[in-house]
Amino acid sequence: MELKFSSPVNRHYFALRCVPGDSLRQKIRLEECRVEPADYLREIRDGFGNRKLTGCCGRPHDFFRYRIRGTAQIDNGSGDRTPLHPISGPPPPRPWRWERECARTTPIL
Repeated sequence: MELKFSSPVNRHYFALRCVPGDSLRQKIRLEECRVEPADYLREIRDGFGNRKLTGCCGRPHDFFRYRIRGTAQIDNGSGDRTPLHPISGPPPPRPWRWERECARTTPIL
């Protein structure tokens, strides 16, 4: 992907979320990871375990591009379930439940 700026920019900070995380059924193998221009590039994990590429370019530039290429190795035969992320799970109780209960017990005048 490539972006062209209408005029040169500097002190450009970026965060790319373009690579999925590994799981019990999927392993990602990066074959190419090119970001330019970049004075600094670091790979970290977000809260869901996905890879996030962060970096910056301090010098003036009029374009930004990256190329990510890799292979996803999947395992469909294990039958193991991936544990839920802590943010996942059953939905919380509805906050208006008490209103329905009050309405049910209030006599009609």
